[in-house]
Amino acid sequence: MSATQKSACAEAEEAPERVQAHGVESVERAQSAERALEAREKALRKHIEEGYSKIRDVDRELALLRRDMDLTSGSRYTSHP
Repeated sequence: MSATQKSACAEAEEAPERVQAHGVESVERAQSAERALEAREKALRKHIEEGYSKIRDVDRELALLRRDMDLTSGSRYTSHP
């Protein structure tokens, strides 16, 4: 067997290992990307929930202010016919 043939045989034997290693790296990269996307989605959901919480707080405060305004303006109009 010539040196070229031996080299070709050696490469053929190593090929499955390279393919397997490349496949494992691809899977690891895909899993890493998926974890990163999940973390980003979790952070966005948290940010959105915080925003909605602030909106609910403002709505509550506005309702209290309207109630106070109605109570104070109502008493003024009822005392003067």
